[in-house]
Amino acid sequence: MTLKSATVAFLMVVGSTYTVYSQATNLTGPYLGQVPPKSEPQKFAPDVVSTDRYTYGGTFTPDMKAFYFLRDSGTDEGLEFVVFENIENQWKESVISKPVGQPMVAPNGDLMHLGKRFKLKTQEGWSEVKQLGEYFEPFRIMRMTSSLAETYVFDEVGSEDGDGVIRYSRLINGKREKPRAFSEVVNTGTFNAHPFIAPDESYLLWDSRRKSGFGGSDIYISFKQYDGSWGRAINLGPKINTDGWDAAASVTPDGKYLIFHRLNDAGNANIFWVDASIIEQFRNRSHSELRPKVNITTANGSSNELKVKSDLEYLHKQYDLTPYLYTKKIQVDEKARAPYSHPVLTMSTQPEYISSKTKLLSSYLHEQFHWHVVMNGKPEKEAFRSRIKEFFPNIQIGHPFGSSDAGGTLSHIIVCYLEYIALSELIGEKKALENISTNGYYTLVYDTVIDQDNREVLDALLVEFGLEYREKLP
Repeated sequence: MTLKSATVAFLMVVGSTYTVYSQATNLTGPYLGQVPPKSEPQKFAPDVVSTDRYTYGGTFTPDMKAFYFLRDSGTDEGLEFVVFENIENQWKESVISKPVGQPMVAPNGDLMHLGKRFKLKTQEGWSEVKQLGEYFEPFRIMRMTSSLAETYVFDEVGSEDGDGVIRYSRLINGKREKPRAFSEVVNTGTFNAHPFIAPDESYLLWDSRRKSGFGGSDIYISFKQYDGSWGRAINLGPKINTDGWDAAASVTPDGKYLIFHRLNDAGNANIFWVDASIIEQFRNRSHSELRPKVNITTANGSSNELKVKSDLEYLHKQYDLTPYLYTKKIQVDEKARAPYSHPVLTMSTQPEYISSKTKLLSSYLHEQFHWHVVMNGKPEKEAFRSRIKEFFPNIQIGHPFGSSDAGGTLSHIIVCYLEYIALSELIGEKKALENISTNGYYTLVYDTVIDQDNREVLDALLVEFGLEYREKLP
C-alpha cells in the first residue's frame, strides 16, 4: 500500500529548525488498513511504517485510533516522532517532533510514557513533555510501561558488560513507591530491556540475552503466579525469536496482536506483528494442572520418602519443569546412597534434600539431564567423552572432585553445565551459583562449569552434541 500525496502543511517548532508536517493517506480501516497476521510474524504496514529505514517503538492508543512510532527521517534531521491518526476512517500521517523518548501509551489512554518523561492527555491534545520526578532521575530509562493499577515498569541503559535491570514502582494508597528491581527470574542474563506489563498485570514481556536463547536478544514472558510471584521466564520460541535481535514487544490494546521488533535486511529495526494467541498458549502451559503429570512413588513409604515426594510435587507446581522433563517415572528411596538416573530416576532422602527444596530441585534437574544425554545426545558414549577430554584434559576423579572414574567425570561436565543453566533460568543465576558452590560433591566439575572462561567451549559442545537447552513449545 502506498501513501497518497496530499496538501502538506509545514510548521516550524518554536526554538528549533525541525520541520513538522501532516498529510492525508489512502489508508482506511483498522490497523492502518493492514491485513492482520496469523501465527507467522509479518512486517507491520510494509512500505508505510516498516521500510528499509529504521522504524521502532510502535504503540496504539487504547481506542486504536492512533499509532505512534519513531523512524529515520531519511534526511540530515535524523530520527523523527510520527503518528498515524484515524480521522473519519481515514488515516492521517503527522510528524510531531524529534524524539523525546520511546512512546508507550498507558492503558487508560491519559498518559504517554516517554522513558523518564511523559505527556498528559488534555482537551486540546497531548501536553508539553513533563518529568516523572526524583525517584526516576537516577535511571537512564529507555522504555516505561504501566498497568491499569498504575504500576510503572521500566528498564535502563545497561553498562558496557551488558547488565540491565528491569524495575517496577507501584502506586500504593495514592503514593508512588520507590522503584524496586524484579527478582532474578526476570533479571538474569544480560541486556534485560524493553519491558511491557499487561494491563491487568497478569504477565510481563521483556527481552534478554540468555544461554537458553536463539542468538541475540530474545523475547521472554513471565506469568504472575497464584501467590503473586512471577513464574519462570519462558522464551517465546523460534517463531518470534531468531538468531538476531528480537526485542521491545508489546500487545495491542485490544489484546489481539503482539507487536515486536527485529532487524531487516539492511540491518535496521523494523516493526513486526503476529497473532497474540501465542501468549495464551504459553499461559495455559504455565498452569500446573495442564502440565505433564509425573508419577512419583516411594520405595518404602517412610516419613522421609513422603517428605521428598511431597516437595517434588510442590516444585512441579511452583515451577514449570516441562522443558526439563525427560522421564516422568520418579522413585524416592531412602536406601539409595545418592540420587541416580537409571533405570528409574531415583531420589534419595539425604538431609540436604529434606531441608532444602533448592538442593532437591538442583539434584532432580541433574538426574533429568542424564536422561537427556542418553536420549538426545548425538555421539556414542566413548566418542562423547573423548571429545570433552580434548577441552578438559586435566580432570580429577574420586570424591569430592568428580566421579569414581574418568569417563563419568567427563560426562558430568556436560550434565552439570545443563543443570546450572536450567537452575539459573528457574531461580536466577546468583542463587544458582550459591547453591552449586555449596555442593560437597563434583566440586571441580562444578568449578569448571561456572567458570566464565569455559562458557564458550561448553556452549559449543552442547550444540555439537545436540544437547542445546531449548524451550519446548506449546
